[in-house]
Amino acid sequence: MKFNKDDRVFHRGLKRYGIYVDDDWASDDSCYVKFDNEDNPDDVLCVSKNWLDNKVKEK
Repeated sequence: MKFNKDDRVFHRGLKRYGIYVDDDWASDDSCYVKFDNEDNPDDVLCVSKNWLDNKVKEK
């Protein structure tokens, strides 16, 4: 699945929503996602694209 920067995504394994940041430079199968987390606004994780679903951008 193709993702673009600022796409709203859902990680099925972590059951968390976030914003697609960028592809991982070391692998075509992983990427960086900034997850919704009020306690830690810099919650960016490198995750597998296979676990992500595209979600409609929130208004």
